[in-house]
Amino acid sequence: MQEEVAAKEFLEYYLPKEFKDLIDLSKIRIEKESFVEEGLKRRLSDIIYSVKTKENEEAFVYVLIESQSTADYWISFRLWKYMLLLLERHMKDKNRLPLIAPLLVYNGTKKYESPRNLWDLFIAPEQARKLMTEDYRLVDLQSMPDDEIKKKQHLGMLEYFLKHIHQRDMLNLNISPSKKKIYCRALL
Repeated sequence: MQEEVAAKEFLEYYLPKEFKDLIDLSKIRIEKESFVEEGLKRRLSDIIYSVKTKENEEAFVYVLIESQSTADYWISFRLWKYMLLLLERHMKDKNRLPLIAPLLVYNGTKKYESPRNLWDLFIAPEQARKLMTEDYRLVDLQSMPDDEIKKKQHLGMLEYFLKHIHQRDMLNLNISPSKKKIYCRALL
């Protein structure tokens, strides 16, 4: 797998077509970094190939080789962990993260039956996928009108102070005197 010709053939054969359509396999480079935890080095080895997209952006293929006869139930979790570590090293001075295509080579003696994606490890796989892959929920206090914040009794006080915390004299804002007293008591 460390020979360029073998690596190209492997990637050409096993990468998803949609990913292969984006990248240029004519120039692949083997990265020296490994993300496999020390306690797993006897069972697993990894190879990271860096490639360029056809737009000359960086992309990676993360290949994890399991060389034991038993499948690892948690391997999809570990793959995510290793991919996040790989992405983390690209966060400095970058606007976008590179693409990563994970591949697992299994050579065990029994049928491979471990979960094939992170979501199948959760008690509610579809809900986990939805929660963790869609946009995160944003509570944008700056765009929320004060009147809407004031409708909430206890939460409204917290939201109001968070929204106006950077203002010099936030208690002189447009608040009724009775609410001002409640807010001031809450601060004490």
